[in-house]
Amino acid sequence: MRRLSIPSTSLRISATPKPTLTLTVEAASPDQVRLRLQGSFHVTEYQPEPGGELTNGIIDYQVCGCLHYDVKKKTFSRFDMAALGDVTNIRKDAVPPKAEPWWLACC
Repeated sequence: MRRLSIPSTSLRISATPKPTLTLTVEAASPDQVRLRLQGSFHVTEYQPEPGGELTNGIIDYQVCGCLHYDVKKKTFSRFDMAALGDVTNIRKDAVPPKAEPWWLACC
């Protein structure tokens, strides 16, 4: 993830709602298996303070991706993933966290 709005902040993946990540087989052949990746998770940006912590905001991420598995080579020939976040619960006196999209691509 990218550094967010306030340098002394920390990030935590929220336990509720429960983070999810699902792989679904979209197509399969003797040579290749094509999978779809979907999921979601919440990240809380907070600022440690003496005697507690201040929540700066919550980012609700949605994850999408596509994976191709080469059956004969037993390796992934494609792995693309993107996450886009929506910021909520922003503290009035804080700069909002930047829910910038991030992605992972290889091959």
